[in-house]
Amino acid sequence: MVSHPKYGTMKVSYKQSLKTLLPYGMLATKKWLVEQGLTAHAVDNAVKTDTLLLLATGVYSQYSREITWEGVVASMQQMMNKDLEEQVPPVVVGGLSALSISGFAQYLSLGNTQQIHLYTKGKLPSWLQRLSLPVKFKGHSTTKLWADSLSKDRTLVKQYKWTEQLPPVYISCPEKAILE
Repeated sequence: MVSHPKYGTMKVSYKQSLKTLLPYGMLATKKWLVEQGLTAHAVDNAVKTDTLLLLATGVYSQYSREITWEGVVASMQQMMNKDLEEQVPPVVVGGLSALSISGFAQYLSLGNTQQIHLYTKGKLPSWLQRLSLPVKFKGHSTTKLWADSLSKDRTLVKQYKWTEQLPPVYISCPEKAILE
């Protein structure tokens, strides 16, 4: 039996639950998977049977697909936000990264490593820096940058559809990103 906020209580195998909760290309923490109704034992079994791949301590993905920075950010936004339909997620791609995604990057970045600028009121999860990705995540605090009302204003973010089957990444609109 698995209890899920959207789907209620259902009798399914943990592998079926994982396919629903953790699509290919996304990642999740063990804590979040347990909060969604899986048992810690089921998560451990999934790792032992190669259903889940351990990316960092307590962070997992399904095997068959490479993890991109977009998948990491979409996963983080999903795990940190209880209801994406109602509010702005607590972590948003902003600044130069949002401008680049929106097609407004005016220069080439120097260096080999792409930086993804993430704006949040709190701290970014510690596991984020332990992932082996060809990008570097740079966290920025919005505590002094934006009033709470602006941080929660849905009109100042837009959805970046990076792939069809997976959730979008929320990014700052260009007008906000240029000020970040």
